Amino acid sequence: MKKLLPLIAVLGFTLITSCATIITPNKSKLTIYNGYPKNAEIFLNNELLGIAPLEIWVENHKLDKNNLIEIKSEGFETAKINLDLKTDAGYFIVDLISIVGLGVDYYTGAIYKPKPSTIKYKLNKSK
Repeated sequence: MKKLLPLIAVLGFTLITSCATIITPNKSKLTIYNGYPKNAEIFLNNELLGIAPLEIWVENHKLDKNNLIEIKSEGFETAKINLDLKTDAGYFIVDLISIVGLGVDYYTGAIYKPKPSTIKYKLNKSK
């Protein structure tokens, strides 16, 4: 039994190292602060998320490598901000212990975090 204990520990550790999937929800937080003008509409990939200020959890599987945030308000030019998904380095390093865990985290999208995750805006008046 004493000889099996290290083997069981290693196998157990290997199976739970899909760290991001276990620790985090498969959602990422986006924060858009109230800027100028106040109460602008916030869109992600042409879908209305809400009115600024806004703090919202977006499901990672709804995001791809190229996402577009648009901030709109009547009488002002629309601001367009590219929202990219970046691999979370901490989870990646821990997941290197287990290729299975790394695969699970990439498959579920839990290893990705949106950049930028916090947005401040100032819209210009339309000409």
